[in-house]
Amino acid sequence: MKTLEIHNVTRRQWTILDADREAAEELVRELKVHSITAHLLLQRGIASLREAEEFLHPSVDNLYDPFLLPDMEKAVKRLAEAIKRRQRILIYGDYDVDGITGTALLLRFLRFTGAEVSYFIPSRLREGYGLHHIPIRRAKEEGVGLILSVDNGTSSYEEVELIRQLGMDIIITDHHQVVEPHRLPRAVAVVNPKLSSSVYPFRDLCGVAVAFKLALALARYLSPSERLSLEFRELLRESMAFVALGTIADVMPLVGENRIFVKFGLLALESSKAPGFHALLDVAGLRDRSLEVSDISFRVAPLINAAGRLGEVGICLDLFQTSSSTEAYRYSRMLARQNERRRKMCLEIYKDVMAKLERSSQKDAPLLFLDSPHWHPGLIGVVCSQLVHQYGRPVILVAVGEDGIGKGSARSLSHFDLPRVLEESSELLLKFGGHMLAAGFEIEEANIPRFRERVLGYARDFFGASPPLRTYTADAEVDFSELTPSLLRELDLFAPFGQSNRRPIFCTHNIRVVGRPKRVGGRCAHLKLYLRQKDTVFKGIALEMPQLYQRIISSRCPKFSILYSPQFYPGHKVDPIELELEDMIETCCIQPVSSKRLR
Repeated sequence: MKTLEIHNVTRRQWTILDADREAAEELVRELKVHSITAHLLLQRGIASLREAEEFLHPSVDNLYDPFLLPDMEKAVKRLAEAIKRRQRILIYGDYDVDGITGTALLLRFLRFTGAEVSYFIPSRLREGYGLHHIPIRRAKEEGVGLILSVDNGTSSYEEVELIRQLGMDIIITDHHQVVEPHRLPRAVAVVNPKLSSSVYPFRDLCGVAVAFKLALALARYLSPSERLSLEFRELLRESMAFVALGTIADVMPLVGENRIFVKFGLLALESSKAPGFHALLDVAGLRDRSLEVSDISFRVAPLINAAGRLGEVGICLDLFQTSSSTEAYRYSRMLARQNERRRKMCLEIYKDVMAKLERSSQKDAPLLFLDSPHWHPGLIGVVCSQLVHQYGRPVILVAVGEDGIGKGSARSLSHFDLPRVLEESSELLLKFGGHMLAAGFEIEEANIPRFRERVLGYARDFFGASPPLRTYTADAEVDFSELTPSLLRELDLFAPFGQSNRRPIFCTHNIRVVGRPKRVGGRCAHLKLYLRQKDTVFKGIALEMPQLYQRIISSRCPKFSILYSPQFYPGHKVDPIELELEDMIETCCIQPVSSKRLR
């Protein structure tokens, strides 16, 4: 591993990864691949021919047996009994993309089996996450005999006891961490790969993936022979589209089974005849093209999420269940309008945050913490993420309601422990939860100043008085001459790209900018430029990096070093290879921490 320090006003550090050279040469011989491809495989922990074949060529045949999940057999038997007895089933979902798609998947699947089934998804603003007493009591009044949770329930001890007292049963399907490992709700079944008792080989399934496993297990249980009927197989194949949407939106690691779900789920989404999928892709501007993870993350998931954030989740379920193309387009356009409303509201929050930062003493603090009574609590998390990307430091925003209760969202860097920060201030908070990168909490308005000072103090102790160092990681140093179409075709086999399987990032030094960069995009936030190393020129694009323009045109150093991800568009006659920049700095400002010379 090689570390490069950036010696200028920006606090940056680049790390270049390495790999075992002998092991890489062995993979080159066995797989007949480029040395850079072998290098990247080893960095991902893939050292054998079998592992490489499974990674580069995912297959549905490698999905694990759903009955390996905890309590799956109990869950399937109880569902089959409810279907046979015509007992009313209520699917109790969640308001994010994972919960919505999991609910839609099981709603469609159970209706196909002839079950009497309905659904309930709590409001983000009214009930909040998880099982709640009022909808549970309403379910009893409506004659429900079995509740089936999706993406929630593992820690709902009191609510499960209420369900039992009311004479109903509950099956929990979930993927969240168990709060008390040795205590589970007294449900008929708790199907969760993260239980301490689980022998399931892959823990990182999302909620809709667990729902898919339940559907697959039920299909096997209801089938008279080992081979599923054509109808079941087709329904499950198309259901993988839901799994891809939820897996990507929930930012699950795209390794193991998730690679299979996302690869084949995107193919199912592309080819689906379902009016809802068809209309959703069309309205998102994604019809008749090969889908990538980024298409879902930035164009499809926000449409679905907007409904959950603004309290209109029913539109999504109507969209995914309708058989009418006209209705599907109506629902999709409603989601697009909601998303546009969400985008405008987020922009207003963002502008307000920037104005507050200008007036505050936090501009150079190691953590940003702001609050306001004018922000929508369902949207501050989106703005938090944007600010973390922009400033490279943790961000906490609090939306204070008319009742004097603040709802907070926190987003962080991978090495800053959000749960610990919240835990150490638990006496100031009404409730809190989350993980290293994202958390939420509620707090009385009067306690916000004390909480802010405590959190800022923790951040100063952790980072020092200055903003945290911005760190970047590249997979290898390469020359432009090595970026050939044959190499980039091999790198495409690493897709789908996403969490824990990012696109390969390369570092190249001694680059000259050809001509003047061009500012593009609605807010002129992106840059288009041409980059030359020796005799090779590539087009580059720098997304959300408006500050780069001034740095380039005012630089006294003629050569730059860049971090980038190469994109390959074989159908383009002009610029088939494009470099998406991650960072760019004058080569003369870089000093290797190791003694190895720059290439």
